[in-house]
Amino acid sequence: SSGINAEWPLRPGILDSAQRPNIMMLSIKLLSFLLAIANVAEGSTINRNGSSLMSSLKDFRETLVDQPSKFFDLELAINNLNLEKNTSTLNDEITAFRKDMTKISGELQDELFDIEHTLNSIFNEDADKDEDADEDEDADEDADCPKWKLGMNLNPDDGAIMDYTNGWSSTTSIGTEAEALTKDYKNQSVWTQPANYISIVRQQTGIIDAVKVFKFLKGGVSLFTMFNSSDSDYYNKVVTGGGPIQFNIGTAAPYMSDDPIFSVAGDLLFNYGGFDNDGVRIALTGIVPLFSSDKFHGLGGHLVCDAKAGTSSRPDVAQEVDVLCPDIAATCYTVQGGDHGSHSVYTDNTAPVHGNYAIYISQDATRFPEPGQQLQLEMTQCED
Repeated sequence: SSGINAEWPLRPGILDSAQRPNIMMLSIKLLSFLLAIANVAEGSTINRNGSSLMSSLKDFRETLVDQPSKFFDLELAINNLNLEKNTSTLNDEITAFRKDMTKISGELQDELFDIEHTLNSIFNEDADKDEDADEDEDADEDADCPKWKLGMNLNPDDGAIMDYTNGWSSTTSIGTEAEALTKDYKNQSVWTQPANYISIVRQQTGIIDAVKVFKFLKGGVSLFTMFNSSDSDYYNKVVTGGGPIQFNIGTAAPYMSDDPIFSVAGDLLFNYGGFDNDGVRIALTGIVPLFSSDKFHGLGGHLVCDAKAGTSSRPDVAQEVDVLCPDIAATCYTVQGGDHGSHSVYTDNTAPVHGNYAIYISQDATRFPEPGQQLQLEMTQCED
């Protein structure tokens, strides 16, 4: 047989061991591929083995494409042999085998291409599921974090006056979300939601510099109800108990000595109507022993109003946020910024803006993110 092999007039190496069609090797590749698919079908190895499996499948399909042409080369080689016996029969068998191989190869290629397409879809879908799972996990973590929602923001120098009579008991929103932390703002939807906790946050262009958190004595009541002028249950009402459950001041927070919220102790007092018809929407009880005309300070004030009805005919003495007097027992009219009426009592009685005052509510959050963090319309306790 060695002489026969030496006499074959073939292209160099066409039937050497490296290039000779090897049905056994092809079968082994197919078996390995099917085992790989079975392994992936178990579901645990898609992410780990998906890329290599697709590569193996593509290589196998491309190898399969070459097989009929190699058998055709074999036919040509046999035709060129000078065999006296059974040459025709051998050639016919090779030709028939090659035709069968071509048909099978074509069918297998189609099937394998469909398998590639299906597996590729599975891998992409699995990757999407992984991304969705990550998003769901983030959402679950976020869902586990109690939320704070912004109900109101007061800017004492934006040109609009949120005094005692404006906004607190109205049924409409004020401002826009885009400017919620830089101008006067009220979200009526949040304002009507039940609340168990309230946080007053002083902030500088969205960065927290002071925080107080209180728990309402009566939970599940909205700020709209508490500030609604028709509800006398909350007129001159202390609405929290035990003082703040959280109190933080940033190390660089300015103007803390006369701040009407953060330099005064005690609980929150809503809808204070004092002597000489003055009023303030939110104040601290630490100043209660000094109740007298024009000595009560806080957020949303007015010097001449019907505090119970929430009305006034004197816009000239409306004021948004004031400051404590240097002598707290004395009468003074000093306010922050330019959001106040035109009365002469405010002449030379304007203090620098200490910050914006943001009011957040929550049903279950007991702590607010601390000074230095960036405010959003919604905050989570987990950001602390």
